[in-house]
Amino acid sequence: VDSITDDRVADLTFVPKMNGIYIYSDMVKIQIALDDNSILNYDQTSYATRHYQRQLPTPTVSKEQILTNMNPNFQVERVQLALITDEYSINEILTYEVRGTVVEETFSVFVDAQSGQEIRIVRRWRAFSLLTYLFPLNNFMY
Repeated sequence: VDSITDDRVADLTFVPKMNGIYIYSDMVKIQIALDDNSILNYDQTSYATRHYQRQLPTPTVSKEQILTNMNPNFQVERVQLALITDEYSINEILTYEVRGTVVEETFSVFVDAQSGQEIRIVRRWRAFSLLTYLFPLNNFMY
């Protein structure tokens, strides 16, 4: 879902996608040295501790309703469904991830797909192109 790089290291975040919904609870992170392509760090903690067969809910709030409530200064780049972990419990929340920019900074705003309430804002880094590609062998996104 994300990639950040400088002259020496690339940080890649992989998130599985199920029925069109990104499952952030199952993310895997890899850090790679750019000089010799060696793996410097591999974090599968989320996947190892949170992965299970899920029955995914259906959103009750539409994408259009979410977008009408966004700050007009926030330039929306994309909207996608995402399952995230509640910061205060072990529960998962179906959200719309609204990714965009304001004042040359990139953010993901997570909005509850059942209630329309803003859940979380995450600042994204723009050091490298934040393109999303399909990883064909196992349906992971990076």
